[in-house]
Formats: sequence, structure tokens, C-alpha cells
Amino acid sequence: MKTRRRSIPDLYSETSYGTLRNYTVNRFTGVKSLTGQNRQRYVPLANRKGIQYTESESHPWDGSHNRPRSVGDIGGPFFTQKFSIQAVDPSDKSASGVYDPGIGNPILASDYIGPILAVDPGIVEIPVANNRGKTPLEAMGATAIARVKPTNSMANVATALAELYSEGLPKLAGSALWKEKTLTAKAAGEEYLNVEFGWKPTLSDITDVVGSIKSARDWIKNLERLSHGVVRRRYDFPVEETNKLAEVVFGNTDPACPPGLANCLDVGMPGGAVYRDTKTYRKVWFSGAFTFHLPRGYKSHNKLIRLGAQADALLGLDITPDVIWNAAPWSWAVDWFSNAGEVISNFSDWSTDGLVLKYGYIMEHSFVTYRYYKTDNRRLRAVNRNVFPSPVIVSVETKQRLEATPFGFGLDWSSFTARQLAITAALGLTKK
Repeated sequence: MKTRRRSIPDLYSETSYGTLRNYTVNRFTGVKSLTGQNRQRYVPLANRKGIQYTESESHPWDGSHNRPRSVGDIGGPFFTQKFSIQAVDPSDKSASGVYDPGIGNPILASDYIGPILAVDPGIVEIPVANNRGKTPLEAMGATAIARVKPTNSMANVATALAELYSEGLPKLAGSALWKEKTLTAKAAGEEYLNVEFGWKPTLSDITDVVGSIKSARDWIKNLERLSHGVVRRRYDFPVEETNKLAEVVFGNTDPACPPGLANCLDVGMPGGAVYRDTKTYRKVWFSGAFTFHLPRGYKSHNKLIRLGAQADALLGLDITPDVIWNAAPWSWAVDWFSNAGEVISNFSDWSTDGLVLKYGYIMEHSFVTYRYYKTDNRRLRAVNRNVFPSPVIVSVETKQRLEATPFGFGLDWSSFTARQLAITAALGLTKK
């Protein structure tokens, strides 16, 4: 992570100079004679200049300054906070034609052209950044993952296999009689096949069990096909906004002229109140890419695939007692159920850790803005009474991005189990 600081355009770099010109004016002829002028602008105040602070990773670029060398996950942790203090339209629009009627002849006069602010920037309150910290943001990341993660296929297959397993066991319990009944039907011929409570129930049980074996094989093969695929998801939390208007923060307060140019104010008039509008904004969103890992080649899994192929062959034939006898389902059906329990157990374990993030980020953009202004301009010694002091805006803006581990936010690679580490290695995911 690199830390950088930079100054940003603010009140002190954008506010123009104000100029006060002093004259003598002949009361009878109206002739003005310039006796001197003072040109000055606001002096930067301690800890009140615009600044941006950023922490981020460095990423390789292709030299064009347009795109990174690689595609995919090129993000990383990021934090930036920007403080600014600005004036609304601070250009030369303020007081002019400041005359001191005086007595005698000549009379003293002065003109002031330049910015006048609603309040001295040195006395305003600085807003507290709307930054709720890393831990609450990680909690929101966990919520987003729970709401948008694709259904974990391994958990679905494990459930489906368990249902087939439990539903097939009662029929399998009678499989010890399948061999005897099939042999009887094979010897008896067509007449026995018509016995309602003889061959037909046996055939129904056998085909049901064989159909379950075939379905399980198809689910597992499809799951293998989908393994390591990528599903991208985004989730936006509701935007939080508040507005608090016209709060009186200072009572009878003078507008702010540049130091040494106090002649722009009329000491005989009240300064008036300073008001503040407060606006807060917070947006949080998640973006990530999900995938899952299914280990291939384990013994029980391979055996189920082979038994599924036998079920395919059996269901593809015109089933007769001879076919059933030659296929001997009472042996391989039992094998299937003996291995299915282990496969279900494996899928249940993998479904806990198998769904992972190739990348995932929770991001936040927030700001707090104070707008200070006046609704009374009587203190200004201006000819144009429609001229008002420029409002002063003070704001703190924060942007941050937190990176998830393959198994979510707020976790550490050192706490991963051996199975979790094996899954990340199989998917090519490594700690940055």
C-alpha cells in the first residue's frame, strides 16, 4: 500500500484578490483623486487548506495510461479522503462605492471590489467524516454476499442424492428377493408376467432404483461441467441521505473581508446571523465473481459414474426377465447405495467451502457538507443592496474499497482450513 497526499483547489487558490482604493472627492466639483490602494486576499489558515489523502496498491500498466496489462481482478484495498473549503462564486461581485460623507471639503471615499465571505473560514466547524470504519463495512459485505451468491450446486446435488438415497432404501431392502422373483418369471414365461402381484411390482421397484442411479449420475456429471465457472454479481444497498437546513450557528457575526480591508463593512449596522445547511450522503455496494470447486477423480464418485452407465444401458433396453437376469441389478444397485452415502457426505462437506469468490469488493462513497451563508447584507457598505456575501462550503469526502478473501470478508488466510487452502490452490487463487 502506498500513501499519497496532494493539495486540491480550494478557497485560497480560487478566491481572487480584493482591492480597496482610497480617494478624496471634491464636494463641489465631484472630482476624485486616488490617494492609495491596498490589494490583498485571504491568507491560508492553519489546517484549513484543501488536501486529499490516499492509500492504495500499485498496479502494472501497459504504458498507454488507459488500461492495465491484465484483465479480471485488478483491484485491491483503497482509501481516499478529501477535505475542501470553498466559496460560492467568490469573484469580484461584492461591495463597491464605500463613501464616508465626512465633513468639510474634500470628503474621504473608498471603493472595494473583491470577494466578501459570509463567515471567516477560520472559525467554521469542520464536518466529521462519515466513515464508519472497516469492521461495519465488512459486515455489510457479508450481508451482500448472502443476498446475491448463486445457489451452491453442490449443496443441491447433495440434497437430491440424499432424497434418492432415502426413497430408494425401502425398495432396495427387498432386493434380496429380486433374484428369486426374476428367475421365477424367467422360467414361467408370458403367463407369469401377467400376474399383477408377481412380476409387475418387482419390475417397478427395479426400474425406480435404476432410474435414480441414472439421475444421480447425470447430476454429478453436470456439476463437474459447471465447476470452475464464473458468476458475477452486484448488490447496491439503499443510499443514505440527510439534509438539515437553516440551522443558526453564529449570532450577530460580521461578513469576512480580507485582512486589512475592514472598510468594506459598515460599523453602524448589525452583522446578522450565520446559517448552516448540512448534507450527508452514503452509498455502499458490492461487486464480485463467484465460482465453485468440485474435486474430480475420487473413488466413490468414479464408481457412481460407472454404475450410472450400467443403468443407462438397462433403461435403454426392452426390459424382460432375461435382461434383468443378465444385468443382475441386485448386485450393482446395492453397490450404488453403499457408495452414495460417501458421496453425499463429501458433497455436504464441500458445499460449505466449495463456493468461493474469485474476487469480491465492498465499496463506499460518503461525504458530509456544511454550507455557511447569510440572509442579511446590511453590514456591507455597498451601493448595490442586492449584493450578498458569498457562502462558504466546507466538506469531507471519503471513498474506500475493501477486498474479500475467497471465503468472505473479515477473514484471514492464516485461519483457512487445509480443505479451504486446497480449494484455493485448485482454483488458482493466491494471497496478494
